Amino acid sequence: SGSGLLTVQTGGDAAIARLAAGELRLNVMGDLTEVGADSDADLVALQQLSLSVAGALGHSGRYGKALDFSAPSLALSAGADVALRGLGDTALGQASFSGLGASISLRTEATTGQAGDLRLAQDLDASAVGTVHFSAAGQLTQAAQTTLSVGAGPLTLRAGADLVMEAGATISGESA
Repeated sequence: SGSGLLTVQTGGDAAIARLAAGELRLNVMGDLTEVGADSDADLVALQQLSLSVAGALGHSGRYGKALDFSAPSLALSAGADVALRGLGDTALGQASFSGLGASISLRTEATTGQAGDLRLAQDLDASAVGTVHFSAAGQLTQAAQTTLSVGAGPLTLRAGADLVMEAGATISGESA
């Protein structure tokens, strides 16, 4: 825990209880899950959280458990299902999903002083995955001049406040 840079690299699966730093970078060659089932942030970054995971992030599905994080900025690369829950406001920057038919779920929740806004800040290619679900307790925004590309599976965008597509933002998808 602190304000510096913390980099963690594993050769296989990783289960974490809590990691905190100013900037947090995780490179996991397997699945990344949390130890236990609490509602506190397992990954805390004061500036930037970067996740590169060859396997699944959290546990998806009806009885799954999302990996909880708190960071104003998130970079994400995943090779399988993604189940993430952000505590507070966050901006999703660079993101790539390579899990053919995977399920992607990213949701934010309000905390003291933050509405739980989610900003899709850069182009996002999710055309290889099966389902995409972005949910914000507050405002959900797609940044100007960005493209959200999805495959034939369902896309869900849910906002507790406004759903905003800034000037030039586009969503493209394949027909089923």
